[in-house]
Amino acid sequence: MIAVFVVLLGAVAYEKKISLRRMFVSGVGVVLALLALLFAAFSIPSLRLQVFHSSPQDTSLTTGSTDDHLAATAAGAERVLADPLGCGAGCAGPASVYGDEPRIAESYYVQVAEEYGVVGLGVWLVLFVVVMRGLWARRSDRLALWVFICGVTIGVVGLLLHIWSDDPLSITWWLLAGAVLASQNTPERKLLKTD
Repeated sequence: MIAVFVVLLGAVAYEKKISLRRMFVSGVGVVLALLALLFAAFSIPSLRLQVFHSSPQDTSLTTGSTDDHLAATAAGAERVLADPLGCGAGCAGPASVYGDEPRIAESYYVQVAEEYGVVGLGVWLVLFVVVMRGLWARRSDRLALWVFICGVTIGVVGLLLHIWSDDPLSITWWLLAGAVLASQNTPERKLLKTD
């Protein structure tokens, strides 16, 4: 999550200053950093455990929770394919542990598709994209830019976790996004911007 946030922050900060050469050099730097991280993960047991959640005795870097996350997401996707109309609110995700058959897909988007079907997931994604486009259109306002960057970061994390199900995070982000989109760029707001 931190990596996504930092990359987005850098891209937005240097949006108009990035040349093709700089993008290429940055891309090569990212690839080299990832290769160094992989090499270090094989060499340093504590790093392997912290980054990949895999112990040195495991046969691969993904053995353990990473494989379990992927298997749970695949099982959830299979359930969506079997029932594309959904099974109703609370039948999947963290709330489902209180029912007869827990369905933890380890992906917020698969969870939404399980509960509300493919149409429900489509409606949620359209709503999210509309809000994000509105925030991007107001990116000259620092608050809108920060809410946009946080939205992209949270959206990416939602691929692997039920992050939007976290009430404080979800309520805070959606309220901030709504407030930014509903506000006008009044002189008082302009005073809050720093150049």
